[in-house]
Amino acid sequence: MNHSNLTTFHSRIVAVNPLAGNLVELLLERPNHFNWQAGDYFWLGSDETQLKPFSIANLSDEQSDHIRCDIAVTEALAEWWKNLTQATSCLIKGPVNQYHWPEGDAPVYLLAGGTGITPLLALLKAHERQLKDRIVTLYWGVRQQALLFAQDELNRLMQAYPNFHWQAIISEEDELWTGAKGNLPDVVMQTMSQVTNYDWLICGPWPMVQLLKNWLIDQGVKPQQIQ
Repeated sequence: MNHSNLTTFHSRIVAVNPLAGNLVELLLERPNHFNWQAGDYFWLGSDETQLKPFSIANLSDEQSDHIRCDIAVTEALAEWWKNLTQATSCLIKGPVNQYHWPEGDAPVYLLAGGTGITPLLALLKAHERQLKDRIVTLYWGVRQQALLFAQDELNRLMQAYPNFHWQAIISEEDELWTGAKGNLPDVVMQTMSQVTNYDWLICGPWPMVQLLKNWLIDQGVKPQQIQ
């Protein structure tokens, strides 16, 4: 992923709100002329050498003064996060289109791992009216039930639109969890036998994404059906 040719904007942190565990919601000041579409991502860092990509969580006409992204502050990101939050300003590059709502009326499967839910949820909200007539299914894999930070919004969509269904998959042992258990790719590959007639959007850790894309292609899904 090369960001050298992207437009650079200056911004600053407006707020950092805890979501769950090591997950935070980061609100940034929206620079003038920075416009995006649901499914886009951008590069963020304290300076040019610190840039990392993150999906944009909010819609361009929603809370228009801010850009929101959901970040898992892992050990690998600890130094980057420290530099970002201690800086008086930050750099943004982008936006970059990554996902778009599939055209046509084929059923859609969304597969999200961790904070990979962010761009997929933005797409669902941006195209909410299409959920009236189109069958859309989301699988969201996380380590623990407590990390399902978007479940209220997903439950709202499921209650409002009978054609939309979502299911969480928990990978760590939890005696109180009665839903699907295991790793997202394993659950999908073990439970789905017919996969060629759907559009697929996959977002999460790169090994997970690559594994699922390769499996779908091996099952006969055309590359143009997969994002």
